[in-house]
Amino acid sequence: MIQNKKILIIRLSTIANIVLASPIIRCVKKQIPNVELHFLSNTDCKRATDYNPYIDKFYFFDNFLDHTIKQLLPESYDYIIDLECNNESKKLIKVLNVKTYSAKSFSLKNKLLTLLKINLFPNKHVVHRFFDTVLPLHVKDDGEGLDFFIAKNDEVPVDDLPTAHSAGYYVLNIAGKNFTNRMPIQKCIELCNKLKHPIIIVGNREDMLAGAQIAAQDTIKIYNACGKFNHGEIANIIQKAKVVIGNVNELMYIACAFKKPIVALWGSNSSKFGAEPFYGQNFLQKQQKQTFANITLNLQCQPCSEVGFSTCPKKHFNCMQKIDINELLSQINLIY
Repeated sequence: MIQNKKILIIRLSTIANIVLASPIIRCVKKQIPNVELHFLSNTDCKRATDYNPYIDKFYFFDNFLDHTIKQLLPESYDYIIDLECNNESKKLIKVLNVKTYSAKSFSLKNKLLTLLKINLFPNKHVVHRFFDTVLPLHVKDDGEGLDFFIAKNDEVPVDDLPTAHSAGYYVLNIAGKNFTNRMPIQKCIELCNKLKHPIIIVGNREDMLAGAQIAAQDTIKIYNACGKFNHGEIANIIQKAKVVIGNVNELMYIACAFKKPIVALWGSNSSKFGAEPFYGQNFLQKQQKQTFANITLNLQCQPCSEVGFSTCPKKHFNCMQKIDINELLSQINLIY
């Protein structure tokens, strides 16, 4: 039996990817007796792990590899779990010279799917691929899904939201790093006009103007929360929502962690990459209804990118522009 070990997990990239790695963090901590678990991520992703009780020590990569190496060398790890598998993590592992379990890289398969529309991805969620990585450590999926933890002081008081939303609300997530990951404002307006429930729009600070434009259609039914709350508070707003609708990003996976019904809008991205909403088998087995819906039009040009573009390469942006809002409403009714 593996026990009394010091282990480092590496996941550098985005908050979304760190939330997807959260079952590995939990299961390593709970299934390896007396493990001391450290976690390395990018500084920008600090808020994704701040309150995770399964991590004993945090390190943050600040783009200076030598500095990170100097921090980690004295730790004398027994094992490293590399879920990033990029040049930085490989250089780091080489210097640390520790037994490492690395997730498989799918960069070639990614290019084949986006450029040639040849899908060689395994029919397996990225979370389950991560568990394949830690199988030699006798760590298995506990079926509990994703984790996201917020601070007590990030719980949003009822009085901070409009009275019209006190009996419950839907969340519309308009955030998106790139243009082709975001549903157009006019589509958002059409959706909000047809929904019969109070709506809270969530996103990042840069989404404030778009959120205001959507909310202006009905300032009683629609509340624009973009830029008014910190990341933990937005997570708490999602935690209390009836349904979460919107673009595929970190907020969608946070909604998964809170077991919210989700309608995911894929745009230039695709669930074929293996990162659709993930809840864990323990939750899914108890459900009487469908828990999520993927909205993707399966166009010939889709997917064109996993991370998105600043403009549509084909100039038409049909993957979002041609979404049928009535069909979207039907999918919402199926899950809630």
